[in-house]
Amino acid sequence: MNIEVATGPGAQNKLESQDLREHWNRLYNECPWGSVYQSDNFILTWYETYSSVFTPLIVIGKTETGSVCGLFFLAVNNETGQLVVAGASHAEYQVWLADIQAGNVFIECALDRLKEMFPDRTLTLLFVLPKTPVAWAQIGGRWAHQCQIKTLPRGLLSIGDGSSFKDTLRKKKQNKVNRLKRLGNLHFDHITDPDQMDSLFDEFSVLQNLRLRAIYNLSEIDNDPLKKALYIKLMRIPAFLYTTVLRLDRTLVSAQIHTYNKDQLLLGLITHSPFYAKYSPGSLHLLMLGIELGKQNVPIFDLTPGGDYKDRYATSYDQVYVINVFFRKRDAIRNRLKTKITNAVKRIMSLLRVSPVAVKERYLTFLDWKQKWVRMPKSSWVAGFAGWMQKRLWIKEEFCLYGLDYSRCSSASQPELTLNRDSIRDLLTYRPRETEHLPVNRFLRRAMQLFEIGGHVYTRVENDELVFCGWLIQQPDRDSTSWLERTLLRGENTILATALGSHTVKAGHFKIFIRQLVKDVVSGSLEKELICAIPVHRHEWRRIAEDEGFIFEKSITRTVRIGRENILNMP
Repeated sequence: MNIEVATGPGAQNKLESQDLREHWNRLYNECPWGSVYQSDNFILTWYETYSSVFTPLIVIGKTETGSVCGLFFLAVNNETGQLVVAGASHAEYQVWLADIQAGNVFIECALDRLKEMFPDRTLTLLFVLPKTPVAWAQIGGRWAHQCQIKTLPRGLLSIGDGSSFKDTLRKKKQNKVNRLKRLGNLHFDHITDPDQMDSLFDEFSVLQNLRLRAIYNLSEIDNDPLKKALYIKLMRIPAFLYTTVLRLDRTLVSAQIHTYNKDQLLLGLITHSPFYAKYSPGSLHLLMLGIELGKQNVPIFDLTPGGDYKDRYATSYDQVYVINVFFRKRDAIRNRLKTKITNAVKRIMSLLRVSPVAVKERYLTFLDWKQKWVRMPKSSWVAGFAGWMQKRLWIKEEFCLYGLDYSRCSSASQPELTLNRDSIRDLLTYRPRETEHLPVNRFLRRAMQLFEIGGHVYTRVENDELVFCGWLIQQPDRDSTSWLERTLLRGENTILATALGSHTVKAGHFKIFIRQLVKDVVSGSLEKELICAIPVHRHEWRRIAEDEGFIFEKSITRTVRIGRENILNMP
């Protein structure tokens, strides 16, 4: 087989060639393992959008008669030189296109040429679809000694006529739908306008960013500035993206951005608002989506590999492959050795009944704390370590509790400055600046927990950084680690206001917080007991609370001596 490689301007000329496009479309339509991520619509859009980051590289296989029998679209990172399949992290399925009889031969010859061009590089194919020829990478294959191949289950959800989704929604989820409808106009919409995608993607990214950092404990998230532009361009392609949103009036409850893959729909980006987590918005959205797909005669919803939550929805499974190709033999040997060590460690952990998930969680938590201390000045390390050691032995926390006198606060003046209410975007600007501040992920996880139990946050950002964070918490969290909430929140008739856990709050910000939350509580005509918890040493905050209509009720002290907790209420 003759192999031709085009890169840079040469690749661009090939992409503009009508002759190549005809062969490309033929292979795409006939290749049984090709996916939408090998289509000209996706490849050309991705190359164009990421032209400043990646240089296109195309491997073309031709028969002796000159007919194109194989195409492999790749790219080279302009900064690192890393070789990737075109689409990189945006391509769920990363394969080549070829005539059926040339599937193995083409990829073997293509890799031979790539090895000559990139002798010290690696190439990862993530994920490779079930019908893809992979004999070349398996035991006995010509590339087996320089490949690592793994299999992963892929969940598939059968749609049928959509009636099963309708029945589940009516029988098991109708109560949650009704409760949401009491809050406003609940509507499920299919978004087709690229201009709507522009604003939606901003909302979507903020919610997804919070979930990734809080739920999955990711220390850092790569903020891709071109991702939004890519999805807006893909939105302009007919029948490419399938975007749906669940809204309560104009407020986003849940959003999902999926991709059509020939006759199937392929899971893409999903997120939901933590403010409505107790209504299971993700499940409601999926059921409503299943009903719509049934109307469109879409037979299968491809849930894609990875994610334990998908097991709740999959009706069948097949398997996909992850193939790591090492162009340098010593890298392949090193990888095999690493794999053996990893498997041995897993066996030992299994014998010791140690959960790999728990180990991973602890490791990510360690990275979270490490990142916090790396940002701290070295002069604070000793004080921070001493404080940590002291808390292992002795903790004392004392608060003054103030109750709101509604008769004194109804005419409270509105502050000149206001705080943002329930702004997730503000919370994402949080950075720990002092030793007692929480690391980023723990702070965001705590915030998400409070949102999910009905809490509201008041924030202020200056110079792109969170400088104030105050909370209004309406009901206790049974899984909460906050002793203050567990002690003070007495059912649904108590609201707790506190400005703890983020930064050293300035008196001016605290005054704005007090005035704004009083205004919100009074305007809402809530017949509830509002308690404001203020650290006993914050004398200026206490004076502000008293000036704004709060009356001192009592103090509360928590002490922990070598693990023994004692909470004392004093009038």
